[in-house]
Amino acid sequence: MNKTFKLYGIIFIIVMVLLVLLEMSKADVVDWRKTYEVDSKNPFGLYIFDQEASKLLNNQLSKVDVSPYDYYQDKKKYAPHNILIIQKDIDEESWNKIFKLVDLGSDVMIISDQSENYILDSTAILFRKINNEEINTLKFTDNKFKNDSLVIDKFPNRTGFRYVERNDQIIGSTETPGVYGANFLKLNLGKGHIYYHSEPLFLTNYYLLKPNGGKYVETVFSYLPNRKTIWFGTGKSSEQSRGSALSFILANPPLKYAWYLLWIGLLIFIFFQAKRKQRIIPIVK
Repeated sequence: MNKTFKLYGIIFIIVMVLLVLLEMSKADVVDWRKTYEVDSKNPFGLYIFDQEASKLLNNQLSKVDVSPYDYYQDKKKYAPHNILIIQKDIDEESWNKIFKLVDLGSDVMIISDQSENYILDSTAILFRKINNEEINTLKFTDNKFKNDSLVIDKFPNRTGFRYVERNDQIIGSTETPGVYGANFLKLNLGKGHIYYHSEPLFLTNYYLLKPNGGKYVETVFSYLPNRKTIWFGTGKSSEQSRGSALSFILANPPLKYAWYLLWIGLLIFIFFQAKRKQRIIPIVK
């Protein structure tokens, strides 16, 4: 082993030790981004809801990760069922498929702070900013659920609905001092209904761990009939293959850094040491 290899080996070990010490001394930072990802354990992820959703919906839940347009492409006749969409962009053709099913008796529950133009154009409701408060209290208009309120005390979306048709129903509201606004609607469409909730934060890990978080979620989903529910856009599918080992490594910063350092070390070794070596050939006089 020559001096050059020893030098680079020492440098590599020193760099590794420094990175490990930096990683160990780094304080954990809470990620407050509103990702709404089903496999995220961050405050605003949906990991807990994803684990409990099947039980919540009477073990009649199917999770799929394809668009409604692709899922209903076979054109077979579907019995009335529930459709669940949480903070998911849906294309126009998929909405057309959903509207046809709702017209025939299915129900769709949309939980999103995004204004879906295809729905707004069909229902004459408009999104609006309800208030500027730092705390919102979500309540139900039905008196029998008056104790099932939930306080949104971190980063509320403050969105609601400005206009509701007479034959539609306000199920829930956001109430703060001096401010009142609808945020949970039941819209009639043919034989079925569209349920629209404008504050998806109540499904996240942070709020489900609140004392009244689980009760509020149970009440919201109690409006759906007791039948099969299809959840679109979960990011997971029972038929989807598990992630590769490399994707797991790259998803975890400490493993990712170790992986990169391993390759850097190998490249250094190859560059300086992976040369063909041969014994000195003695001179034969």
